[in-house]
Amino acid sequence: AGSRGPDYSRRRSRSGHASAAAARCVARAWHVGHAETSPLLGITSSARRGGRPRTLDCLELLVPQPFRVVTPSEAVVYTVLAQRPRPTMLLDEADAIFGPRTAERYEGVRAILNSRNRQGTRVLRVKFEGRKLSVDAFDAYCPKASAGIRTVPHPVPAPDIPSPPRRARPGGGSRAAPGG
Repeated sequence: AGSRGPDYSRRRSRSGHASAAAARCVARAWHVGHAETSPLLGITSSARRGGRPRTLDCLELLVPQPFRVVTPSEAVVYTVLAQRPRPTMLLDEADAIFGPRTAERYEGVRAILNSRNRQGTRVLRVKFEGRKLSVDAFDAYCPKASAGIRTVPHPVPAPDIPSPPRRARPGGGSRAAPGG
């Protein structure tokens, strides 16, 4: 018998609210143009291989215009988020962006995650064209989900999906992580 592909139906969270939070994120993504705000969905786990990428895999199949990225540059994020129709940003390894060693390098990306949740908010950036300088206003408003180990800081009250500390077994299935 052949494999039917990945089984996304297995429950990956002990929280009964995780499925509802993911469903709200998907619904908001499809109707983002009709909402004034779009909270950031935080997907967290206290252990490696705890289901965060699998959750992003599911969201990528369900949201419009998925833009899945790991540690992107500020310029890439602003440019993609300015596209229409609005993309849905799915950020993996978000804990790397909020780490103390990378704080300076990802300050612009953190600014998008922290404050660009209100429609109409513009981000100003200087644009160089030869010797000429101009200012571009980027609209960075879009649905966003971020996944990271432990807690991914975000100031906007938003639903989080805590993944249990489980690790995938080499042959499929999962087992509880030590201490989880």
